[in-house]
Amino acid sequence: MGRSLVWQGNACAKMWKIGIEVLPEYRHLGLASYLVNNLTFEILNRGCVPTYDVISSHIASQRVAYRVGYYPAFVTDWRVDFKDYETGANR
Repeated sequence: MGRSLVWQGNACAKMWKIGIEVLPEYRHLGLASYLVNNLTFEILNRGCVPTYDVISSHIASQRVAYRVGYYPAFVTDWRVDFKDYETGANR
């Protein structure tokens, strides 16, 4: 099976965040969906609530989330305007 990184972190005592990174040569094989699905059920079996955080621009990760059954619950998006840094106007 391909190589990937799956992690979980506790957002709070009963809410666990899931994240995944699959190496490029192992993408498009269903590995991300398989791993996120299994980790989701493992977290549920432990009596906790799984969450899957996705950056709004990461469409592939959003597709994994939808395949596994996640849906948007809230959206946060942060943006920094670097135009002054590019022109040197900040000095």
